[in-house]
Parts: sequence; structure tokens; C-alpha cells
Amino acid sequence: AQVGQGKCHVYEGDFAEALPHFAQVINDKRSLEDQGLLAQAYTGRGDVRYAMIKKELAGGNVQEDQLGRITESLTDAALDYVRVAQFYVESAGDDLYPATVGAARVWATQFTLTGEKDCDLAQRAAKYFFTAHKMLPRGETRRLLTNEVKRFLAKRDEACKPK
Repeated sequence: AQVGQGKCHVYEGDFAEALPHFAQVINDKRSLEDQGLLAQAYTGRGDVRYAMIKKELAGGNVQEDQLGRITESLTDAALDYVRVAQFYVESAGDDLYPATVGAARVWATQFTLTGEKDCDLAQRAAKYFFTAHKMLPRGETRRLLTNEVKRFLAKRDEACKPK
């Protein structure tokens, strides 16, 4: 129920209200018995963290001294997603794709924040984008992701080409 409540808050854009619901599940020792539940909670927390940073970045008033905090928050989101994509693969169910593509998007955002200089981040993002792409059947979602990946790869290839 806590995960469901957290997701409802996310859909409403009330991210601060969503975090405690996911944290309660993650911190409850009884949750250790249900990796599917943990996968949902970690994916939800990653979604909240990433959405909060994306909202802040979209505002356009990010100062240089805030980049460290933003990068740290993005790293926290990536860790939530990677936990699901790497450790809860068998139990993640419908959360495996969102966690995988979420990690890719977080790293792509971090790559952009580095001034497109950290090519290792770009490569990590590309790897997860490809993995997420393979999870999807033909259809609109796959087409949209294909376009997103192509735009990212063009940016990565331009920034990381050998000199």
C-alpha cells in the first residue's frame, strides 16, 4: 500500500510527499522478504529523485555552486535504479524497464551537466539505453525511445569523438 501511495503522489507531482512512502518500504525489515516490493520502492524513489532534479534544471536558475548537490542527487537516483536493474532482475517485473531506462536518463543528464566531457558517463548511459530498448516490443514506446537514444548518441558521438 505504501508503494501505491507513493506512486499516487508522484503522478500528482507531489514529490516531497512520495519519498516517505518509498522510504518506509525500503527501511522496513519485512520488505527484505519481497524483492518485487523492494524493486517497486527503489524504482519509485529513483523516479522521485530524478523528477525533482529535472524540475529544478528545467527552471533554468541553477547556479554553479549547486551542481555538486545536483550531481549527488542524480547519483542517488542512479543507485536506486541500478539496484533494481542489477540485483532485483528476477523479481522486478514491470519495474525492470523503468529502472533501466531511468538509470540511462540519469547518466545522460549527468553527462550534459559535465559539459559533455565525461565520456565514461555517456558510455554507461548508452549501454543502459540499449538494454532498455531491447526490453520493448515493437510499438510507440519503442519508437519514442529509439528517437531519444539516437539524439543522445549523436550528442555523445560529437562530444566524445577522438581528436
